[in-house]
Amino acid sequence: MRRALRNKGFSLMEVLVALSVLAVASVGALSGLVFASKQFRLGQSTTQGTVLAERTMQRLRLANKQKIIAAAVAFSGRPEALDASASLTASASNPWVPTTGAATALGDLSNDGSSDYSRGAFFTVDGAGIAARATVPGAVTTCSTMLSNASVPPGVYCREVAITSAATLTAARTSGALTGTVEGAEVLVRVFRKPEVGAPVGQWTLSEVVVP
Repeated sequence: MRRALRNKGFSLMEVLVALSVLAVASVGALSGLVFASKQFRLGQSTTQGTVLAERTMQRLRLANKQKIIAAAVAFSGRPEALDASASLTASASNPWVPTTGAATALGDLSNDGSSDYSRGAFFTVDGAGIAARATVPGAVTTCSTMLSNASVPPGVYCREVAITSAATLTAARTSGALTGTVEGAEVLVRVFRKPEVGAPVGQWTLSEVVVP
């Protein structure tokens, strides 16, 4: 007697269940890839912003310390807490100024078109981490105007500096790191990156205390 052969195929229900499981797994994997991509871009931006800030700090270490101290602005709080609203002249209410100009306390920071990226305020950075000077509209002179100007595309970096004489030095004297009435100044460099629509503004700050 011959036995009837059983059908070895999948039922429609089994196929639907398998597709559902595959769809859920695919959504999870795609979400993971999107998150990883965002984190990678954030890491790149952080590295690039920090490098641009460090370029100015390298110039600080070679500058005339007395000239830096003489240029310090009295400021009672923490300058990095201020938003990107720097004016062209530092004041007690806002010590931030763009890193540009031929006669700053840190030396000549004017954009001379060279590959010396310790000079100038506006930059772009490509995927390989190569900095280039950004071309911005003539009305864009500060980080504030860069971030608010629709003509400046996302991805442009703006760098500015503050030289103050109060908060950090007071804390340093309290801790014993500085004694007596030693004059000094704190130099802060921060970099902004104009974000894509809906993303937060990138901001990185470095600081050093300067004494004679």
